[in-house]
Amino acid sequence: MSRLILMELVGEKENGYCYADLSLPASAEEIAEAQERANWNSEANGIRDIRIKHCEALPKLASLRLSRSTLDELNFFADRLDSMEDGERIIMDGVLQYLSQKKGFGSEPVSMTDLINMTYGLDSVMIASNVGTDRQLGQFVVDNELNEDVNAIPETSLYLLDLEQVGRLQRDVDGGVFVGNCYVVAGAFEMPHVYDGVHLPGIEQPASEEPHSVPWISKQDVRRMADREGLVLQGCGGDLQEWVDGINGLLTEEGILRNGTKFTEAYAFSHDGLTNLLFPFREDVDLNVGRLAAWRLATYDQFGGTWLSDYIPNHLEGMDMGETAENAPQISQ
Repeated sequence: MSRLILMELVGEKENGYCYADLSLPASAEEIAEAQERANWNSEANGIRDIRIKHCEALPKLASLRLSRSTLDELNFFADRLDSMEDGERIIMDGVLQYLSQKKGFGSEPVSMTDLINMTYGLDSVMIASNVGTDRQLGQFVVDNELNEDVNAIPETSLYLLDLEQVGRLQRDVDGGVFVGNCYVVAGAFEMPHVYDGVHLPGIEQPASEEPHSVPWISKQDVRRMADREGLVLQGCGGDLQEWVDGINGLLTEEGILRNGTKFTEAYAFSHDGLTNLLFPFREDVDLNVGRLAAWRLATYDQFGGTWLSDYIPNHLEGMDMGETAENAPQISQ
């Protein structure tokens, strides 16, 4: 097992701050020892921050701002990197650079949900070895007949081509990125949806284990759930876990939640000065949707309930998504 990510845990004690380095992937014992050194186990409500100091496989990672991350997520991510072949890591590096440069991925806080999902979508991205400059890429295009316009040029006239310009144009078309001596067609990457932000893939959560707090997500994260449906409650002040428990109780009493099921997945986010709760609909939650629709309308003045599919276009479309979830720790466990 390689140590791929060097992190720093920051904690607080009476006379100042305390720090602990932690290299990931790490064992449960190593993580517990680092938490102890950083005074994370104190009952006092102090600072508990995570800082990525270095990642040799993904140099860009240390400069990203994470909207929300847990040690479990980061350790899982590091383990995914550790399991990759060298070519997959190069593709991951290229895709991360591409998303940061072309798609604004680094201009706003990045969710661990996206970073983990990125590790599952690399098979569709082509990589070319020994192609590290625009000139080499131009020659690669000519040799492999990748451009119809270039293919139409008589072979006797190919020497007149500006290979560097051909490579630059191909890179623009591909969304290509050079990583060392390799060329990555990063523009072909499509973000998969394997990790839902709650249940780490392949890791079973004990049935008796209850969440300790409601995770915060950014408004960007909410927008990225546009392909899902859910219930949004607006203006949820106070203890958010009590809100989740209370809503589950109310919906059970109203016969909306059936067969002993409940919402086990809920997220908090802030918009227009309101703290909101999002309850995504999942197949394992037995809902009477008709009764839920009637309940939502009847209690609108109290809860401001709306469907996720209505909330996103009415509140989040066309806005600057550069700000992170208000009132939420930027990087915390």
